[in-house]
Amino acid sequence: MNPLRHTAPSQALLADYFAKARLPLSKRQIDLFWSFHQLLRKRNVELNLTRLHAFETMVVKHYLDCALVPTLTDLPSPLMDIGSGAGFPGIPLKIMHPEIKIILAEGRKNRVAFLREAIELLEIEGIEIHSGRIYPDTCLDPPIHGIITRAVETMNDTLTRVTSCLQAGGQAIFMKGPGGASEIKETLRHHPDYRLVTQKAYTLPRLGDERLVVVFERRSKPNRRTQPPPIASADNDVFKKLMTLQTSKGIRKCGEFMTGGSKLLMELIREKAADMTSWIGTPDMLPPPEEAVDCRWIVLSGQRFHEVNILGTQGPLVTLRLPSIPEFDPQAPWPDGCTLFIPFGDPENVGAVIRAAAGLGAARVVVLRDAAFPFLPKALRASAGALWKIRLESGPFLKDLTTDGAAPLFALDATGTPLDHIERPARYGLVAGMEGPGLPDEIRERARLVSIPLSNGVESLNAATAAAIALWNWRSDLKITSADSRPIKPVDSG
Repeated sequence: MNPLRHTAPSQALLADYFAKARLPLSKRQIDLFWSFHQLLRKRNVELNLTRLHAFETMVVKHYLDCALVPTLTDLPSPLMDIGSGAGFPGIPLKIMHPEIKIILAEGRKNRVAFLREAIELLEIEGIEIHSGRIYPDTCLDPPIHGIITRAVETMNDTLTRVTSCLQAGGQAIFMKGPGGASEIKETLRHHPDYRLVTQKAYTLPRLGDERLVVVFERRSKPNRRTQPPPIASADNDVFKKLMTLQTSKGIRKCGEFMTGGSKLLMELIREKAADMTSWIGTPDMLPPPEEAVDCRWIVLSGQRFHEVNILGTQGPLVTLRLPSIPEFDPQAPWPDGCTLFIPFGDPENVGAVIRAAAGLGAARVVVLRDAAFPFLPKALRASAGALWKIRLESGPFLKDLTTDGAAPLFALDATGTPLDHIERPARYGLVAGMEGPGLPDEIRERARLVSIPLSNGVESLNAATAAAIALWNWRSDLKITSADSRPIKPVDSG
């Protein structure tokens, strides 16, 4: 049994709790904690500031828990306490480390009134109140060096909210329960401009509660733009334009296309920021990054954003300028390797095969007129950013395709010669049939038919899958023979 639990609350008992946690307090610190504790108990009845009432529980879970954080990580200054509530962890940190400038950010009026009363009572300097919630467009001048919070909000949501006020190199410190470790991976996935500095577990003295401190460092600059009012009307011209970008006709007419997904957005920010024309989100989503300085910021209501975001990706969307795609000229010099011709009508197949072509070393992709437009949202999602990693050209209808003898043309067909019986030429064209109809007679007459041997009674593969297998089988590390239009002899397999 712990005899301290039956001892009347006092300054001496409070100091003893800290001393036994190896955090000895000065006389002034004892006085400050005691005065703050008395005020908290007094105002808690009317303001419901804390659900803790027992003296030991309040000291350990409120004051000591906050005071232990500086023993686990260095604290930047100024440091903003996000969602401070009754002053935790900001006020205990200020008492323990008076040299640190503390900003208590709190949006609830009754809590703000309590914080003002507490600061006046304690007569401590270097502490101020930001009365209002922190939103993605909340700018502080200058940006702060660090934030700390023990609010129940996820780490991902908090980093989104501080995007305009935390400086590059600034730290975000989270006081969490042991379950907080499960948030780290998802937080970094949504915020690749942060790195994990440390995660340290600790145990609260006497009570034995498991706790965790997680620290991230920001590598990007804060966004300083003011959020525009959200668009809620379906009759808004901006909303109508975004809806047209769900069709190939609308994309071609506007000269823009739309995409999203956190991983792809980070890649676009690094490599294609100059081509971004707009950044689209809801009021609680990230604003456009500083790299996209000329990008229009469009904020939609939740309903309008859901209608625009047909892919259901998390986070913002972007629009980019539609690049020009040159026409395929069979008489122009052919690059070494595979020129892949795609006629697929399914945009997901188009995106998937472009991704495979880029990953498996094809020289270029020629999108035939039969094919779905590669800049449709579903094609973009399936390509996972590969559209910017391989040369694209536009070609004729499949039935009109010809290489004019400049390079051999191979067509995937179940009746053809097995791929592994043929040596890959240095330069060649490869085409798969359309989903369903397969190859037109014109291609059967012009191309050398090749096949992928199958088993278990399976007659055919998905067109995009078949093309990917062919690219893998004829990847560039296999033996290359001279490219010409002569028949290619099967390799002797005996």
